[in-house]
Amino acid sequence: MKIWNLTVEPGEASDWHLHERDYITVVIEAGGLTAEYEDGTTEVNEYELGRWGYRDQHQVHRVINHTGRRYKNVLIEIKD
Repeated sequence: MKIWNLTVEPGEASDWHLHERDYITVVIEAGGLTAEYEDGTTEVNEYELGRWGYRDQHQVHRVINHTGRRYKNVLIEIKD
């Protein structure tokens, strides 16, 4: 596994990136993110503390914090 933290302050965006492995996220500071994808589509999400999710779809994307509070999660990549 590879474990890393994501922190996105209000109004900030992550860099464009691609996860090449399946991964699990666990929210440790609740908030809202808008995901933007390379193909121009977007997805707006609100995340509650403790929410977790498994991702096996891999697209180039970035996330933008569209709220007035910091958002944090732990991301666990599953290595082969």
